[in-house]
Amino acid sequence: MSSSPGVSLRCLRMSLFSFNRNHHCVQQRIRFSAAPFPGCQKRLAWQREEMGGNWYASDDPPMEGWLCPALFRYFDKAPAELYVKAEAKCE
Repeated sequence: MSSSPGVSLRCLRMSLFSFNRNHHCVQQRIRFSAAPFPGCQKRLAWQREEMGGNWYASDDPPMEGWLCPALFRYFDKAPAELYVKAEAKCE
């Protein structure tokens, strides 16, 4: 399992998860893996490559998000599926 630097999964943080509404936390940690792991919240399916990054889609809620090429810091190639979990990091 890898932890994002925040850049490559910004669209996930903004679109799929909304921790700041109910918490006084300003930071979030995104954990992601190509395989399911305990506590994962979303499964994202690879859709297509575009401009060096990759589009992934979620079924619930139905939406797409583009992950920038920083994904390749963690994977040799874009995984067919990504499993993610967002956690608020309260100070």
